[in-house]
Amino acid sequence: AVMEDGRRPCGGVFWRGQALLMLDRLEEAERVLREHDKAGRYSERARLCLAQVFLAQGREALARRELKDLRESQDPMLARQARLMFNESELGMGREQTVIERLKRETERKDGLADYLIAQALFQMERFDEAGELLSALIKAAPGGERGLRLHQSATLLQARVLLAQGRSPV
Repeated sequence: AVMEDGRRPCGGVFWRGQALLMLDRLEEAERVLREHDKAGRYSERARLCLAQVFLAQGREALARRELKDLRESQDPMLARQARLMFNESELGMGREQTVIERLKRETERKDGLADYLIAQALFQMERFDEAGELLSALIKAAPGGERGLRLHQSATLLQARVLLAQGRSPV
């Protein structure tokens, strides 16, 4: 979609990159999303999507570089998503306690995402009892909709890993 004066709409970079990401065409998505400076008001969304591409490619350091500034975005939902993604990317780096402290400061906790990441950090720190309690509460209170279902499934799988680590049967 090109406008009458020949310019492309500013959201095109974001939407095209998002579509390519969803199709798992990561290299193409990266090429498109690297043009985020041309995305106008969609620039931050394009950068967040680029971070998702980097995470899908296992390039956590590049993802964190994109996410670092986005954590302070004026868009509160985008900033929160960037903070959650940033913290999740640090879980495999031995920074679990720092991640837990940051996530406990999140004000928006009713969707359970921050609590799930806290449980994941606790699991990685082998604090199985604490992780199990948090996961049990999450499983009981998971919100509805597709996102709630994914959270419920993820929490259930992590709960099974906790039980196995404790030598108990998840069945």
